[in-house]
Amino acid sequence: MFKMYRTFLFLLGMLTVFSFAYMCDPVQRSIKLSDIKDKKERESLEHYLYQGYWRDNYVWIPKWIKIWRNRNIQVPTWKRIWIQKKTEEWVTVRAKPPAWLKNVRGHFVVKV
Repeated sequence: MFKMYRTFLFLLGMLTVFSFAYMCDPVQRSIKLSDIKDKKERESLEHYLYQGYWRDNYVWIPKWIKIWRNRNIQVPTWKRIWIQKKTEEWVTVRAKPPAWLKNVRGHFVVKV
C-alpha cells in the first residue's frame, strides 16, 4: 500500500513539474510548421526570424551516367558529368549599426 502511494505521489510530482515547465514560455522554443510562412510572405520586419530574403544559389555537383562503348560486344562504363543544381538559401539582413545617425539633409553619416 505504501509503495503504491509513494509511486502515485512521485507521478503527481513529476506531472506538476512538467506542467509548470510548459506553462512558462518566455522564449519561443521551436518553430512550428504552421508558423512558417510561404516564400513571398517571409520578408517581414515584424518578426526577427523573417528579416531577410531567399537567394538562388547554383552548385555544380557530379552525376554518374552509364554509357555503352562499342567493342566486339557493348561494354557498359560509368562516366562522371557535372550538372548545375539550383538551391535556395535564406540570407538574413543584418541590422544597421547603432552609430549611424540621420543627418538633416537625409543622408546617413557615421558618428566618429
